[in-house]
Amino acid sequence: MIGYRRITAGCVWIVLILLTLPSSTGCRLSGTWHTSDFSPQPQRMHLDAITFSVDGRYTATDAADGRMATSTGGYSWNGLRLKLIDDGGGERAYPCSAQWGMRCLRIRNHTADDPWTALLRRSD
Repeated sequence: MIGYRRITAGCVWIVLILLTLPSSTGCRLSGTWHTSDFSPQPQRMHLDAITFSVDGRYTATDAADGRMATSTGGYSWNGLRLKLIDDGGGERAYPCSAQWGMRCLRIRNHTADDPWTALLRRSD
């Protein structure tokens, strides 16, 4: 039974180490990301591009009814959840996952009235 506990504890540590690899190997959120896929197809508004600065600030460009709008604010990301706090004080949090090898970021909005998923690709 002691051997089983050691193996299980060892596996837990390996998983925890693997989860921290993106941040420790230079993979970062900072940079400019452009939406390459948005589903369902945008009808009212969708994210066109977002730039994350290393100082914790973001600038986002949204397309709404054929017009472009820009928003700015602060952000935090723990590898699983992206939190955006716009300069007006509005706060949104989204499940967010990264595929570093493909330089992709997937952001999901699960609200009942406006569910969507955006796939963003790093452009720099």
